[in-house]
Amino acid sequence: MKRLLLILALLLLITGTMLAGTLAYYTTTVDLATGGVTAKEFIFLGEGTSSFTTDEKIGPLEKIEWPFKVKNYDGAAITETDLYYRLTVTVSATEGKEAIAPLVVALRDSVGEIVGTVTGTGTFEIYGEFPLRESGQYHDYTVEIYWPDGGADDLSFAGSGFGNTIKVSALASQVPLAPPEPVRGIEVLYEIVNSWNENGVNKFQYQITITNNTDHEIENWAISFSLPTETLTDSVWKARADHSGLPANSYRFYHPENYGQNIAPGSSISFSGHGIGRGWRAIEDVLVNNSAVNLRSILAPGGTDPEEPPQGTVRVHYETEKPWPENGGSRFKYKITITNDTNQHIYDWYITFQLPTDRMSGETWNAIANHEGLPEGSYRFHHPTSYNQDIAPGDEISFSGMALGSGEEAIENVLVNGSSVEQTCSFGTLK
Repeated sequence: MKRLLLILALLLLITGTMLAGTLAYYTTTVDLATGGVTAKEFIFLGEGTSSFTTDEKIGPLEKIEWPFKVKNYDGAAITETDLYYRLTVTVSATEGKEAIAPLVVALRDSVGEIVGTVTGTGTFEIYGEFPLRESGQYHDYTVEIYWPDGGADDLSFAGSGFGNTIKVSALASQVPLAPPEPVRGIEVLYEIVNSWNENGVNKFQYQITITNNTDHEIENWAISFSLPTETLTDSVWKARADHSGLPANSYRFYHPENYGQNIAPGSSISFSGHGIGRGWRAIEDVLVNNSAVNLRSILAPGGTDPEEPPQGTVRVHYETEKPWPENGGSRFKYKITITNDTNQHIYDWYITFQLPTDRMSGETWNAIANHEGLPEGSYRFHHPTSYNQDIAPGDEISFSGMALGSGEEAIENVLVNGSSVEQTCSFGTLK
């Protein structure tokens, strides 16, 4: 059983194709449609927009991925100002068809973190920027389309009358792009009401309150959101949980079965549950019945609300020791320091970067290396398991390791938790 999936995505430079395959389902083997072009690079050298169209087929339990890059350079040509961009993902029923309701569409960043998701139909936006630098920069993204197993319910979407249109549009500007105002009238409060440590595991109790300040009733309410670095358990009361088919760290709750299904104008409902973590992280990408909301968070002591306007800069300093000869090459020690000069905590920190020809050798102290799946010369390090997991405002962390090469190359395309930083380097000065 295959359904038409019409994909609209970014295009500036087309360099690949999606190959055909097969899928066994309900004892029937169906050929996948031959895919069209895949967007590999979306190059911004100034303000502008772009998109492309191609057809694809999808069936239950199948996943399709569309990788692309957002770049501010083309060869030697580099943008000469700060550049800001917005990616908008819109999922709707294909013209003349009904939507494939269980279809999950997510956007992942360069380290695989989900930065936006929608189930069925809906819209989300993400924002990025390229600060002015002498060297070109790029950000990797992947559109992930997945049809989770719905069992017999999948038969409800059989036939040629079902299809989804996925549109990924992009806008670039030389001035910051302001996020849109959320839908007024629906407010969500995420509150950590208690936190404790149990046998060495940090746990918390949360309460979510949905307030309807609109002039119409919210019928059969449901709320979905993501919580990137903490985990909610199955312990929940005054609501029902159904996270099936959602990406990791994404959650969906809906009304109780026999009461509290609707929220009248001027009324509120609350439900509670337990989570694993410090209770320091606010929920994100919050939708009530697929509508954006006004979100407020009250976190456990030590947490910061990401809704508070960020101020300040995250700085990364890369320092090397003078190299020494070894096995016909050169070897050196390096140290990376991340300084949080902002008003926000950096939770569960990780850093990604590239090196042109020098190579990290695998020996690391005070950080964990995880370069799996990254291209040659690309690196990812994250916090230790039991200490230095977060960087409070005004604090810094450092980690060290060994590398091969000249020790005189600057790390490039540096991101901390997926965001750009201010970078400095010093070579041969590490003692």
